[in-house]
Amino acid sequence: MKKKWLWLVVTLFVIGIGVLGGIYLKDYMEQRKIAEQTPITLLAMGDSLTEGVGDEDKDGGYVGILEKELKKNEDVRSVKTYNYGVSGNRIDQLLKRLKKEEDFRSDLKKANVVTITIGGNDVMKILRSRLLEAQVSDFTKAQKKFSKRTRHPLF
Repeated sequence: MKKKWLWLVVTLFVIGIGVLGGIYLKDYMEQRKIAEQTPITLLAMGDSLTEGVGDEDKDGGYVGILEKELKKNEDVRSVKTYNYGVSGNRIDQLLKRLKKEEDFRSDLKKANVVTITIGGNDVMKILRSRLLEAQVSDFTKAQKKFSKRTRHPLF
């Protein structure tokens, strides 16, 4: 009789351990999946493209579209965006804003994704100043300055 009770106790103990282990394993796997998800902090800087000028749907331009698409991804835990786009900005103006605006620098440090759309207004500046007299050398000089500015330590 004692052997039957012993077998019953041992069997219940093993079943109990199995059930508790299964519950723990399921919870552990769910927590691990959440931990593996990436939080996205995206900072966009640049000109009118970044600002969202021309977005007929008023979705926030490409920044709003990126935010919506990232939120659909199951590997992404959360999405936070900062939009520092200003219509008409050139690279030199963007750098001045970056140096002057503390919030801009602070948000840049938080970001793990950065997009930059800049350069169209730099080209337009040359075209406006030279009109039909623009030479390849004008663009070559401007390209060298542009390249130097994009290697700025604040980026």
